[in-house]
Amino acid sequence: MTTNKRIGYIDALRGFAIFMIVFMHVEHFSLGITFDKSIWGSIGITFFLPVFFFISGYLAKKEITTSLLKETWRKFIFLVIPAVLFYVFYYCLCRGENILSLVSKGPRIYWFTFALFYIFVIYYVIQYASRTLSKSVRNVGLLLVSFLFLLIYIGGTKFYKLDILPILCMSNVCRYLWYFTLGQLSSSYSKQFESFISNERVKAIAILLFVVFFSLTWQKPIIQYPLLHVWMLDFALWDLGTLLVIISFYHYRSVFESATPISRMFSFVGKRTLDIYLIHWFFIPDLTIWSQFLSDKVQLSNSIIELVIVLIISVLIIIMCLLVSTIIRISSTLSHYLLGTKLPE
Repeated sequence: MTTNKRIGYIDALRGFAIFMIVFMHVEHFSLGITFDKSIWGSIGITFFLPVFFFISGYLAKKEITTSLLKETWRKFIFLVIPAVLFYVFYYCLCRGENILSLVSKGPRIYWFTFALFYIFVIYYVIQYASRTLSKSVRNVGLLLVSFLFLLIYIGGTKFYKLDILPILCMSNVCRYLWYFTLGQLSSSYSKQFESFISNERVKAIAILLFVVFFSLTWQKPIIQYPLLHVWMLDFALWDLGTLLVIISFYHYRSVFESATPISRMFSFVGKRTLDIYLIHWFFIPDLTIWSQFLSDKVQLSNSIIELVIVLIISVLIIIMCLLVSTIIRISSTLSHYLLGTKLPE
């Protein structure tokens, strides 16, 4: 894989992942449906965020070609500056909050870009510190650090508070570094990874385990065992959900790498993921007036109605986001600072 060649099914996967982010936010913030009470939310939560961190790790540079400071600054411009500006628009200009709330309360709805930036910093530091060592040693080091952060997160769910400084997004960094690492390792050993996700036994076992684990967490028989529940719900089930989504898109990669309307649509949306993530919060409608109806009727007995409603709203929001994104991108300067695009040379 070369750095200037796009991978069709990866772009499609990114497009699907950003759609699921909008879908889940509409379900939760617009309609007031909690994920644990919705079959769609309970399934979607197992992969809609891990997939993004996996892709970020998969596409991350294997080697630091410039200085550590320059690579970090480049990611800061791409991820943090746009999030800070949109934070100001959303919380300060629209809601009248002080900019210092970013430090005291953290980035809140824009935590993703902050957490991803911190994860890249960790990754760059490990890469730079082990630059004289072999690829295998660097990968082992990254895996060990990720596993340590995973343990810190699991311990923090019961024994201590991780987010003492909210702006550092430590809970999410510890939680999602694991998926970034899985993506990086999958890219480093791409042939072995593709062989793994193409294996029929792997597919069958992954599906069966997902059904079993999902049933256990859906019925909540192990919730009385907090550490076991966190491990199964937040990692084992999420790993399986992420794996199944990747397997599905890889299996149908020929569709996404052909010049069909579906592939072009997924690819286009996949290339505008940061734009949609930053902008979509402004278009999420407040439909909580319907939350009682949805809680009593849709979730339990008419989940198809719930699905149709959320799908329609999500599609409309994404169309509005793409329209705003297109307008912003008229100015290369605005798109650079608001959407993290490169300035023309």
